[in-house]
Amino acid sequence: MTAAPFARPFRLIQRHGPALDGAEFPNGRVVLMDDPDWGLCSGARSLDLLLRHGYPDARIEWAEPPAADARPDADNVPAGPVP
Repeated sequence: MTAAPFARPFRLIQRHGPALDGAEFPNGRVVLMDDPDWGLCSGARSLDLLLRHGYPDARIEWAEPPAADARPDADNVPAGPVP
């Protein structure tokens, strides 16, 4: 049995304005955090539609997928509470 694909994270880089985080789902739909402080998001049927109708001058940077054998390194986890 093959696992279902996950959402693919991306960062939308605006020409003038902050970088915004988003995700593209396996069905092609996308969501974008327009205002993370208030939790406001935009959604579209595709990334092309989101860019064309809301962010025409923006570019997309895709997150690199984690390595297949990537695991948390216990040696790098701080002991005790983190200030």
